[in-house]
Amino acid sequence: MRGRTVFKDRRDEVRAYLAYLFDFETTILRDKRKKRAGFFFKVAKANLFVMLYNLVESTTFICLEDIEQAFASNGLTHKKVTEKVRVEWLKQFCRDDRLRKTNQEDQHKLFLEVVMTVVEDKILQPLGTKNMTDSNINQHVIHSVSDRLGVAMTGGADGESLEIIRTLRNSLAHGNEKFSVIGSPYSVQDLEEHANKCFSFIERFVCSVESYIRHQRFRVKRRRRVAPPAPP
Repeated sequence: MRGRTVFKDRRDEVRAYLAYLFDFETTILRDKRKKRAGFFFKVAKANLFVMLYNLVESTTFICLEDIEQAFASNGLTHKKVTEKVRVEWLKQFCRDDRLRKTNQEDQHKLFLEVVMTVVEDKILQPLGTKNMTDSNINQHVIHSVSDRLGVAMTGGADGESLEIIRTLRNSLAHGNEKFSVIGSPYSVQDLEEHANKCFSFIERFVCSVESYIRHQRFRVKRRRRVAPPAPP
């Protein structure tokens, strides 16, 4: 699954950067120009939040692409998927530009397409899973998307660090705060703790998606036929 590969690559990158920060911290203690080095150290620490958010967003989107690919490769029809997937498929139609047009003919064609897909049990159009979220991801967004698709995420890390990462990254990305100010209050040990909590939550999400795809939990479960009782 591509989601796990992307997650591991980003995680290794963050771990390498953390190792650099620990070395940087040691260097500052020996450096006579502590004031100048201290400024760059604060900036370097703040940059870790950007890297962590990169890990969160990229892994989430690639995992959703993995789910989309699993849907496509299985040739799913309306009758074969769970109710949750059906609802998301219908939402995709509601995002169609034809529905927003005042031209009733276009709207009628769209409605007919929906009806015929259901009645004739045609292969479903792509869900557009990446449209299920924006680029402002935290633990609540991941839980919401998982629930909407029927991806079970139980137990494990609560993902509180993802909200901190998202908030600080946004402050940096939108120019609301300086890197030196964001990085100032955090020790490298603090950053490592946030990183490890982030890793735990995202790996939990990746494992949940892998299980969802492997066991095809997007399919309707077939009812087992119960053999009739033997005649007396």
